[in-house]
Amino acid sequence: FDPGAWIGGAASPTITLSTTSLSNFTYVVGHGPSAEQSFTVEGSDLTANISIAPPTNYEISTTTGEAFSATNPITLTHSDGTVASTTIYVRLKAGLGINSYNGESISATSSGATTKTVVCDGAVTETTPVEPTAGGLIISEVVGDNADETTGSAIIRRALEEPLRQIAENAGYDGSVVVQKVKE
Repeated sequence: FDPGAWIGGAASPTITLSTTSLSNFTYVVGHGPSAEQSFTVEGSDLTANISIAPPTNYEISTTTGEAFSATNPITLTHSDGTVASTTIYVRLKAGLGINSYNGESISATSSGATTKTVVCDGAVTETTPVEPTAGGLIISEVVGDNADETTGSAIIRRALEEPLRQIAENAGYDGSVVVQKVKE
């Protein structure tokens, strides 16, 4: 006689990911890492923390942009069996050779829970990206004759990015990641 089965039993530890794959991580050789992408992870009915481990050629962080800090593994601490939804940022590591880096899995594990994975696909290429131009002028290379003009050109460059950033965020994407992808 199993009283737990009679009352419905205890719930099983569960890890939930927002996606099972991320693709199109790319950069030109010598210009890594790739732009970041992200997914979320959460847990319920846990008896242990969640450990998230990246594959060899990718790196993960709980911070984004300039604050990205590659961590291996990331440990998400449960509180009363629950891990709140947490964003994990992923990028293809800098310093890789020209090649495809496909089918590499990030794993999320916790004692008693089914392991969940996010499969990453990306590539390091030898093709030089085309810079956005305005009449032959490479926008990212504009420098003024003095500090004020250089500051002004940086403000204009940022102002040109902002509409794209807002459109991406309105569509539910991370605006800074979309702007970075367009720059590539």
